[in-house]
Amino acid sequence: MFKKLKSLKSKIKKKVSKGINTKNLKKNIKSKYVPTLKSGAKKAFELGKKGAKAAYAEMERRHKENLAKKAAQKKYEEINPPKKSGGFFTAMAGAAAANVAKNRMSPPICTPLDPDYVVYEMKPLAVGWLIRYGKREGGRITNKASRTISRTNSNIGGKIKVTWS
Repeated sequence: MFKKLKSLKSKIKKKVSKGINTKNLKKNIKSKYVPTLKSGAKKAFELGKKGAKAAYAEMERRHKENLAKKAAQKKYEEINPPKKSGGFFTAMAGAAAANVAKNRMSPPICTPLDPDYVVYEMKPLAVGWLIRYGKREGGRITNKASRTISRTNSNIGGKIKVTWS
């Protein structure tokens, strides 16, 4: 192939040097020497060119179609924002919040087993209740103690009975 090109190049140079003074120089070169070089390749080139144009047109059409779909989706999401669903940790946090709410809404009933003891403070915590109690002596409370209880407890040191509602 390389040898053919070299010989063709030399032939063209000879013909061009002879026909420099002619008016139809370009026409002569194109009509006589180019078709011999590209006889089979010219058709393949033209087919490839048509195929490339078709492929490019298809690519442009798909690109425009995708842009139109994205614009429509964006417009839809502006009107109707997507609902985001939580994952595992969101569910766990929701369950913990539900337990805290249930705990605060239903306090335990604490009844002293010994009439000398009294419950003087009950405070809700995140997972249970803080119970403060002590022994009543006259008008004062002595031997103060506190205990954190949850729903599993039913007794505080044998002095106070806890009942959950």
